[in-house]
Amino acid sequence: MAAALQVWASVSQRLPQRTGTVEELHAALLRGEADRRSLVDALLVTLVRQLMEVSHVSDGEVERLAEQEALALNRSVLANRRCGASCVRQRLSHPRSHWLCAGLMQR
Repeated sequence: MAAALQVWASVSQRLPQRTGTVEELHAALLRGEADRRSLVDALLVTLVRQLMEVSHVSDGEVERLAEQEALALNRSVLANRRCGASCVRQRLSHPRSHWLCAGLMQR
C-alpha cells in the first residue's frame, strides 16, 4: 500500500508539469498556424497580382481562384485549431491519451 501511495504522489507531482507542457505546445501550434497563414496570405496576394498581369482570363476569374485558395486555407486553419483544442482537452482530462492525437493534424 505504501508503494502505491508513493507512486500516486509521484504522478500527482508530474501532472501540473504535463499540463503546462501541453498548454505551451498548444500555444506554439497556434503561433505556427498564425505565421503560416500570414505567409500564405502574403504569397497569395503576390500571386494574384502576377496572375492578373499575365493571365488570359478575366481578373474576376483570377480573384475567384484566389478566393477558393484562401477559403481552403481558412478551413485548414480552423480544422487544425479544432483538432489542437480537442487534443489539449483529451490530454488534460486523460493523461495517457496522447496516442489519440497522433496524426490528426492537417498539413
